[in-house]
Amino acid sequence: MITASLGNTDLLKLPKTAFYAAKVSALAVLKCYDWAIAQRESGVCVIIGFHSQIEKMCYIICSKAHSPSFWHWQGV
Repeated sequence: MITASLGNTDLLKLPKTAFYAAKVSALAVLKCYDWAIAQRESGVCVIIGFHSQIEKMCYIICSKAHSPSFWHWQGV
């Protein structure tokens, strides 16, 4: 049972896919962008770490269409 939350708790009921990318090649970056666009268009809920530059860009791509996405930030 969730007693306190920030944001839309209905997202927790959706199937989720997590995205993590640390160091990737230029070819892999293009594939990640294509993957993010496909997730955005299909409305899949994506959990993104937002640590690396590629994760930030994929979050921006997913959030442009108001697709269900999580942003997970872990402070230092």
